[in-house]
Amino acid sequence: MRVFSPAERFAAAEMARADLYFCSRWMFQQRKGYAWQRARQHKLICDALMRVFRGECKRLIINVPPRYSKTELAVTNFIAWAMGQVPDAEFIHTSYSAALAVNNSVGIRTLVQHEAYREIFPKLVLANEAGNHWKTTAGGVMYAIRRPDPWPNTFGFHEFFHAATVLAAICHHVAIWLALFPG
Repeated sequence: MRVFSPAERFAAAEMARADLYFCSRWMFQQRKGYAWQRARQHKLICDALMRVFRGECKRLIINVPPRYSKTELAVTNFIAWAMGQVPDAEFIHTSYSAALAVNNSVGIRTLVQHEAYREIFPKLVLANEAGNHWKTTAGGVMYAIRRPDPWPNTFGFHEFFHAATVLAAICHHVAIWLALFPG
């Protein structure tokens, strides 16, 4: 692994504070020891998430296939980066799977505890070590829960996920229809 000079580390921290995409790539390199394999969607996803953070975008759907770094960017890196920017922020990460939600929460917590992350965001300090519900000393909170679970024996997380997917597909088709045939 390449050793960076103090001046390079300082410059990287400044750039990472300003840009989610750079922060994601820098932290990946620092944690894993090798460079992030870039793809076009990575910058697009990070730019869209930064617009959400700045309040320029109120609703965002990231619709790309599995294994395209959605979770790494939109959950792990975005939440860690945003909490570094606003240490008293509160996040709720929900999933159809409690294990997935908690694993992602632990991944975020591990990221914010990394030495390179502390160089970028020195003001973010964790107040506890819990996996599914942890806090920062500034009052920030990270919740990881599985929801919804309306009728666990007959219509639980998995069924709700599929119902929501069907509903989303219908909404998508209606939106396309309205765009193609206005009025």
